[in-house]
Amino acid sequence: MIRPALILCLVLFLGIGEASAQKKFSTQVVVLNKEGKPSKGRKVSLEFTSLLGGFTDNAYTDAKGIAIIKHASEGTVKVYVDGDHSGHKTTGKAPGKIVVNLSK
Repeated sequence: MIRPALILCLVLFLGIGEASAQKKFSTQVVVLNKEGKPSKGRKVSLEFTSLLGGFTDNAYTDAKGIAIIKHASEGTVKVYVDGDHSGHKTTGKAPGKIVVNLSK
């Protein structure tokens, strides 16, 4: 039986994962500020929570608060806004559309 730690080492060593894979999916993330209005210029990324998961490249929100993130995987994700997940704890399914309401 292959241990999870060995799989992780192979993934890191071989460069397999979200960052190096072909990006054939996209997810729309809408970021709203504490007043519920679109938040422009926010850095957004996704972390896939599966065993082989990984992070996407960053994307930035436009004037409508929308960031389009290209990715290779499908599944459950944690959304990071400006490098932070703990402030809003938003999760979702990718590909798809995810709305983040910021608590700050």
